[in-house]
Amino acid sequence: MKVELLYFDGCPTYKEAMKILKECVHEVDPTIRIEKIKVISNDHARSLEFLGSPTIRINGRDIEEKAQGWKDFGLRCRVYESQEGFGGIPTKEMILKALQRGRYHE
Repeated sequence: MKVELLYFDGCPTYKEAMKILKECVHEVDPTIRIEKIKVISNDHARSLEFLGSPTIRINGRDIEEKAQGWKDFGLRCRVYESQEGFGGIPTKEMILKALQRGRYHE
C-alpha cells in the first residue's frame, strides 16, 4: 500500500497530521512506509495535484472522499470537514477508513 503525506514548510498542522497518520498506519499494518512529500511552489503543487497542506493519499487517492475531482491546486493550508466541524487536520477515523479502503483496493 502506498501512503503519502504532502505538505509545505511552515504548515502549522502537518506535523500533527503525520503523528495521527503514523498511529493509524501502525494500527492497520506497521510495515507500511509513509512517504513524506515536501511541496515547494505553486507549480510543484499543480504538478502534484496538491489540494493543500496537509494532504494524505492512499494508493494515490485522497483520503477525503468528496475531494475526488477537485482541481483547486496550490500552496496553501487545507481544511477538512468532519462530523466535529472544520479543521486543519483529518480525523483519525477519516484516515483509518481510507487505509482500510486502500487495503482492499491495492
